[in-house]
Parts: sequence; structure tokens; C-alpha cells
Amino acid sequence: MTNTLKIKGIKKIAGESKNLDGYCSSEYLQVNYNRVTGEAWTDYHCSLGQNSWNQYHNKDIIRCGNISEPMSMAQIREMIEEAVKYACA
Repeated sequence: MTNTLKIKGIKKIAGESKNLDGYCSSEYLQVNYNRVTGEAWTDYHCSLGQNSWNQYHNKDIIRCGNISEPMSMAQIREMIEEAVKYACA
């Protein structure tokens, strides 16, 4: 059995993603995760090519990727877990 992360905010992120229309719309959400607090949140961006991002100068905050279309809570959890796994490697 794998050790799963405690992640707060997945339901909110899934709800925010429901309004996204896909990569070509230029709107996307940057998904972030704080390893200390367990909090996940998004930053909204609008940029063709997804060239914009927020950078946090805190080693505990991981940028997990971008969402440009609706995603389920399970998909978001998987995205965050993968990002944390690679950040800690």
C-alpha cells in the first residue's frame, strides 16, 4: 500500500477546472502544492502557449503543472502526487 498525501483543496480545484475550454482557449490554471501545510491551490493565467506562471520563492511550494480542461479530483490528486514524487527525488 502506498502512502498517500494529505491534500486540501482538490475539490475546489476540480470545480474551478469545469469552466476551462481546452488548450486552445489560452486560459489555464497553474496547480501548486505546499508540502508543509498540505494545501493545494491554483493561479489563473491567460496566455497563448501557456507562457505565464507564478513562481514562489519557498522550497516547500511545488508547482505541479497546468490544467487547461476539466479534470476530476482523482486526476488532480495524481498530478500533485507525481509532482511531489519528482520534486523529492
